[in-house]
Amino acid sequence: MDIRVLERQFERIGAKLEVHLNERLRAGVDFSLDVREVKRDETFILTVARPALEQERLRLQVVDLQPALRHLLLHADVREGSAAGKQKLLCGHDERHWFVAGAREANAVNVRQAMESLKPAGVVASQLRKGVRAKDWHRRHNEGFIRQGEWFFVPRPDIGDKAVKSLLVLRNEPLRRGGGKPHWVDYLVRFGGETVYVSRFFPNGLLQEEYEKHLKEHPESRREHWNIMRRNPDVLIKGRIRHPDHATITLPFWHQVLMSTESAARNPFVAFLD
Repeated sequence: MDIRVLERQFERIGAKLEVHLNERLRAGVDFSLDVREVKRDETFILTVARPALEQERLRLQVVDLQPALRHLLLHADVREGSAAGKQKLLCGHDERHWFVAGAREANAVNVRQAMESLKPAGVVASQLRKGVRAKDWHRRHNEGFIRQGEWFFVPRPDIGDKAVKSLLVLRNEPLRRGGGKPHWVDYLVRFGGETVYVSRFFPNGLLQEEYEKHLKEHPESRREHWNIMRRNPDVLIKGRIRHPDHATITLPFWHQVLMSTESAARNPFVAFLD
């Protein structure tokens, strides 16, 4: 792995890359890649376990580079150990910030395929149904969807205010996944999903029987602050959607909310809580 080559490739998309060697990372993990603020500049931090580098069991290679899009696709190949396997990491700039996301499709060979793999099935179906041209698939706003960060909003003009009259319409509601900063929505309706108990130690929630079992095994947990929430509900929103890291958007009618598959690709324990 040529570190200087990797640094130059990140420079071509306008990004900074720092490579750190560590004696060891978590058990079975040979490297990590994240975005952090370094001297007020967002920087990609690649941390590599020294044994993985010295034993040449880790290979990192940029397989596609798109300077105009400010994105690149990184192929990681771990040849030995409990973390052995291959994965694709999409690194790029979205609106105001740099990000790294695990591509859902392991066979993605370029940036555009990796970007497409981050869309949930409902978004793909909407853009096909609306006849969105391939060149517009990766815009943040087209006929099939509007995107703000990891959230996709699929237009539902067939749903009017009368259709949701029997449901509870909430105002100025947070839209969040796990413990991330919420997106604030003017009007929100939720239905379906599963009831979970959420605390600081269980940010993605416990089902009823899991919660009862946990309290039985750890009675001191009763003193924790627990919130009852809905996990992975169906959600409709309209009005303004606000977030400090993104430009405010306004939806004049109801849209269905779908979450990027990036969260599941990066961390299978991330959930959509509302």
